[in-house]
Amino acid sequence: MPGLAATTEAAWGKLLNRVAAAMFVLLLLSLLVGLLLPVYTDEVAWRFQISRYLQDGVDRSLGETCGANTWAAPALFMLPLRVFSSAVTAWLSDPLWVRIAGVVTAIVTVAGMVAFVRQQDVRSARRATTEILVLALLGTGVLPFLLVWSRPDQPVLLAMLGSLLLAFVGDGGGAACEPAWRIAASWYSRRLRSAII
Repeated sequence: MPGLAATTEAAWGKLLNRVAAAMFVLLLLSLLVGLLLPVYTDEVAWRFQISRYLQDGVDRSLGETCGANTWAAPALFMLPLRVFSSAVTAWLSDPLWVRIAGVVTAIVTVAGMVAFVRQQDVRSARRATTEILVLALLGTGVLPFLLVWSRPDQPVLLAMLGSLLLAFVGDGGGAACEPAWRIAASWYSRRLRSAII
C-alpha cells in the first residue's frame, strides 16, 4: 500500500522534526545557563594580551620570560582584527560582557551548524536525523558550558562556519549542493571564453 507508506514516512518526518526542534531549544537553554558560570582567568588573560594594541601598538604576552616575543607587532593582515578586538575589549571590559560575548558566540555557532545541516538536505526525515545527531553531540555532558567560554578561537570557528555556509550554498530543490566556488569558476571561465572568442 503505497499511500500508507507515504503517510507513515510523513508522520515519521514530522516527529523527527519536532524532536530536532525540542533538542535545539534545550541546547539553547543550556547555553543560556552558561551565563551563570564564573569568568575564568584564561578568558580574561588573552584579552589583556590583545587589548593593548591601541595603546601600545604591539601585542603583549603575559610571560615575561619569553624575551623578544613579549612585545610583538602584529602582521599587517591582522591589523583590522587587532584594532576591532582591542576597541571592543576596551569598550566591553566588564566580566559580564565577557560571558555574554561567549554565550552569544556559542548560540550563533549552534544556529550556524543547524543552518548548514538544513541547507545540505531538504528531505525532512533525513535532515532532522542529522540535526538530532549534531545537536546531541553539541549538548553532550558539559560541552555547552565549554562552548560559552569566551576564547580567541570563537571568531575563527564562526569564520570557518560562515565560509562553509557560503561555499556550499544549495539550490533548495533537494539536489545535492554544488559548491559555490565551482559555480563561480564555471561562470568565470564561460565569460573568459566568450571574451576571447
